[in-house]
Amino acid sequence: MSFSYQMGDSNPGTEAISVHSTGVAFNFSATAAGGNWLTVTPPNGTTHGTLYITANPTGLATGTYNGSISITSAGASNSPQVVPVTLVVSGGTAGTIRLSTTNIAFFWERGEGQPSTRNIRVRSSGGPVNFTAATFGADWLSVSPSGGSTPGAISISVNPSALAQGKYTGQVQVTPSGGSPLNISVLLVVVNDSEGGDDKWHVNPHQVSMGVNGTPSAQWIQGVGLPTLDARDPGAEGLVLSVNSALDATDLAADESPARRSAMVPMKPLASAGATITHTEGISLVEMGYDIRDGSTCTATAPRFVVQTADGVAHTVGGCAKGAAQPAPAAGWTRLRFDVTDPEQAFPPIAPGSSVSTIRIVLEQSTAANTVRSGGFAVLDNLDINGTFIGHQ
Repeated sequence: MSFSYQMGDSNPGTEAISVHSTGVAFNFSATAAGGNWLTVTPPNGTTHGTLYITANPTGLATGTYNGSISITSAGASNSPQVVPVTLVVSGGTAGTIRLSTTNIAFFWERGEGQPSTRNIRVRSSGGPVNFTAATFGADWLSVSPSGGSTPGAISISVNPSALAQGKYTGQVQVTPSGGSPLNISVLLVVVNDSEGGDDKWHVNPHQVSMGVNGTPSAQWIQGVGLPTLDARDPGAEGLVLSVNSALDATDLAADESPARRSAMVPMKPLASAGATITHTEGISLVEMGYDIRDGSTCTATAPRFVVQTADGVAHTVGGCAKGAAQPAPAAGWTRLRFDVTDPEQAFPPIAPGSSVSTIRIVLEQSTAANTVRSGGFAVLDNLDINGTFIGHQ
């Protein structure tokens, strides 16, 4: 693993290491060596898990720094595993400016408020540098201030209210004093409000850890979603769910007790990553599904929908292994559909015409049948509710 840093630039950030095992799951610990510039979190976990490696060059002189991450497990025959880490710190060229990004995108659905302003950092590798900022090719695009000195920032905003539905491109040019300009490409996507009002469906991520050493994560990430060009999803966002917890096998019998089963109480979640689909109150379900990236966790319990109906009953729809496969939407992806009235795919089945209170999609680490079930990792897109695809927007 290697990091590079040029003085005056932003820190090189964080990289991830996936820790897997064959056979049973192993507990492991992770330590960093080589200097205070290198850190690893969390310090321990359970396979399959993820470690996050951070290199912080603050206070370091130019040069090459070597360190390592050691991953140790008492139960593994090949322990420890050592990952070499290199950090290269270099000096900058005096008078050169750098931008925190050179591509930004705005999405606006008619009827919503104005898109949020985007802030771009302007830095220099040498001493302070004066610069100017201006827009080109778009009267809907604005930038402020019109100039400044490094380290500084500019704010880019759009006014799409007079625009028809479609894609629009513009450019912001940042020019250092006596130097060549840098360009920021701006994409604006305008779509009409097909749902009306504020009752549009959205997918809002959430994560919960129920008192265990877990690292549940749920977030929309650009570039990992279905690779299909769509004006409503210019960043190809995917919903990434990840659950990794070190658990003690406690309360298993209570969780699977006859009384709990007869009351149709769902499995006890110990750590959960998921998302809530908003404004679904009062609808009746006829179809559910999603697109899932190949290599994701796909079991009889995960990922799954949890539907609460107006009568207070929680219905489990899925998981992935119970779905009916449809024609693949793209290479590397699987499209699944679930019949909410089929007891093989929904427990308990949802009666036709039942009114919905809430809909969630979850990837959980739970206790069931005296077995600790690992959550894993999944990338989802195009959540299907009654034939309507729902993404981040």
